[in-house]
Amino acid sequence: MISIVSRIHTLLFRSSYPGKKAKGDTKPPLPRLHWGMESAHLRKVRLDHIVPVREPLVLISQVPRSGGTLLSQLFDMHPGLHAHPYELFIGYPRKEDWPLIRMVDGPAKWFETLYEEPAFRAFFHGYSKQRHAEEEDRDLFPFLFLPSLQKAIFEKIVSETNPKDPRQVLNCYFTSYFNAWLDNRNLHKDLVKRYVTAFVPRMVMNPANIDRFFQTYLDGRLISIIRDPRGWYLSFRVHRVNKNKTQYADLDTALSQWIASAEAVIALKGRYGDRMRVLRFDDLVGNTAGVMRDLAVWLGIEFTPSLLMPSFNGFPIRSNSSFKVKGYGVSQEPVERWRSHLTADEIAYIDRKTGDLFQRSQELASRPMTAAAA
Repeated sequence: MISIVSRIHTLLFRSSYPGKKAKGDTKPPLPRLHWGMESAHLRKVRLDHIVPVREPLVLISQVPRSGGTLLSQLFDMHPGLHAHPYELFIGYPRKEDWPLIRMVDGPAKWFETLYEEPAFRAFFHGYSKQRHAEEEDRDLFPFLFLPSLQKAIFEKIVSETNPKDPRQVLNCYFTSYFNAWLDNRNLHKDLVKRYVTAFVPRMVMNPANIDRFFQTYLDGRLISIIRDPRGWYLSFRVHRVNKNKTQYADLDTALSQWIASAEAVIALKGRYGDRMRVLRFDDLVGNTAGVMRDLAVWLGIEFTPSLLMPSFNGFPIRSNSSFKVKGYGVSQEPVERWRSHLTADEIAYIDRKTGDLFQRSQELASRPMTAAAA
């Protein structure tokens, strides 16, 4: 991006001098400043220097409040990854539905189906994963993403490549997304990428979605995180209260979400084997180095220090927690917090409802390297 800005700057100064330098001048006069010309040239430079994004997708999915945002932020600045910065909203008609892309529909309908409204919102209001937190507890970053430019890039790539299947349409879409993000610090033609990574909650809870995902991405990967249902319920309950949503206030209704996710993860792991990786939330926050080294081996990417620090576009970001966050980095506080916040009756009931399922799901989880080895 720096090189693009420099080129724009140079071209503008070369092409817009009001006249020759006066005798004795030591530098050129100011250019004729014109935002319309500058923005049009910015658009042209981006369209002329598109970085193709054709890599397979690593999909992170499970019930919300299980660590999906954290894992996506740990992938953020790895040089071998295009890391989607928010939750993936290509789902249609709902976010958690894998989109059905019909080739007969054509480019306009494809873009309408896949377009992600949060990118538009973040451009005007800034990027934040803690939108409901108090202002002093919320990280807010500029997100230089131009929706009209994304559409122009998509149309250009579609016209040039004439996609023949849904995977090629998604290649065009992800190319348009990452290239329309103008201050994307991890986009460069000389960075060899292995995967696109993205998190979307609940998609895994309908196995048919994952079947369609793997039909689209034959070389794709799936990661699901299992959280202790006691810690999960506490986080889920507080998060819902913070967002003024009460439809899961009842314990049984809330646990039905965790149970559906765990059952789906068990079924999908049996179906897709090593194409899927199951993680323990406690390992992710308690042995982050071991988990991320293990994932790097599985994905065939180099382990880098960036995999240990959650970030947005390379800038450290605080946890998207249901509770007040004290600082940056990975916190282990969520692992045991339920012990002091849930009643004995709540704990006993959750154990009765989920104990066996939790044990079976944990047995499917990969065993990460020990902290010492990592």
